Amino acid sequence: LPENRPRTLKRIPQIKQFPPVIDFLFFQRFDLKTQELTNTQFTFKDVLEAIEKTGVDLHWTRADTFLPEIARSRRTRDLLGSIHQYGYSLAIAESPTVIGEFVPIDSPRSIEIRNSVTVRIDEIHEQTSILFPKRFSLNGSQKGLSKFLKNDTVKRKLFGANNVLKVAARESSASASEFQVELGNRASETTKSICLITCKSSAIPNRARIATMAKFLKCDEVVLLVVATTRHVVAIPFRNCMLEPIESSRITFNLEFELAGSSQ
Repeated sequence: LPENRPRTLKRIPQIKQFPPVIDFLFFQRFDLKTQELTNTQFTFKDVLEAIEKTGVDLHWTRADTFLPEIARSRRTRDLLGSIHQYGYSLAIAESPTVIGEFVPIDSPRSIEIRNSVTVRIDEIHEQTSILFPKRFSLNGSQKGLSKFLKNDTVKRKLFGANNVLKVAARESSASASEFQVELGNRASETTKSICLITCKSSAIPNRARIATMAKFLKCDEVVLLVVATTRHVVAIPFRNCMLEPIESSRITFNLEFELAGSSQ
């Protein structure tokens, strides 16, 4: 990365800097009368021209980071809002000179679809039922997560022969929380750290976000625990996360409770 790239923990103001550049690139090519694009592709030289013309501050961006930064944002749909209304999105181009192109919003190549991880209720088929003494909250609760991970069935399904040694909370919000989990294997006397994210089905992070967190914590494995319903938790392990997260499997847990009551 460039030496002058911002290194503070303050978020880059993407919502202000990227949309003018995207709009400039799009409306240079889009005919409002015919509602058609005259040229769908653009180069990094085009991006630099758009930055200069619009006067935004994107001095750190490069040809290989411009679109990935948009894809990695939690507000990708807001950044692309102006072109979405015309039925278009962005895709990363596989070309040595062209870095991106405008594609139909429902294209499987669009950065939202290609990058997204989704869980639908109608996709939940095979379930592993687990009985707990009392009801607890999983998302946003380190105590609830620890209870869930201590269950022998959960440990075996998610971590094999590894035991959960420590659960450390990182960031938390009403819809998603991040944890660092230390695992240990008694047989081989080895330990490793993985990232774990609990979230609602409406707040599932995309693959770019997963990769960012994995690099920050130096964890090549990430597990998503998606609270799909009041009873169903879908576990999605990812590997190769510091390069390009690859989904390994999906495990649906059906949580049952002996005693009803408030969550803890």
